[in-house]
Amino acid sequence: MYSSCPTNVTSPAVVPYEITKCLGWTAPTYGTSDYFNACDNVINGIVGVPKNQLGYQLSKSGSAYCGFWAFSYGGVAGCYSGQFWWEYIQGQFTHPLIANHTYSIGFYFSLANGSSLAVKPTGGACPG
Repeated sequence: MYSSCPTNVTSPAVVPYEITKCLGWTAPTYGTSDYFNACDNVINGIVGVPKNQLGYQLSKSGSAYCGFWAFSYGGVAGCYSGQFWWEYIQGQFTHPLIANHTYSIGFYFSLANGSSLAVKPTGGACPG
């Protein structure tokens, strides 16, 4: 569900972030996670689905998805260098979690057409 169609990628200088148009989701830091929706294809296509400024990607289901950057500047073999830019989103559960119950969550990831690198999987060893 969304409150209005996204119109652009998010900029640190423009608050509130576009991700807030995707109801229930926020960017908890200065990271500028983006919201892409098929409704933008009739406005300007910058954050449309499936075509947008980062390439072409159908949504796994529905008509929208979120995008983010996660990278480190000047790291050794792609590892953390001390200078970074990580984006992520957060939301609240619609119902409280129940103690002693097992929960699972899953995500689908797709590397943007305009990207040449992907984030190294967690658990990898970095020099140092």
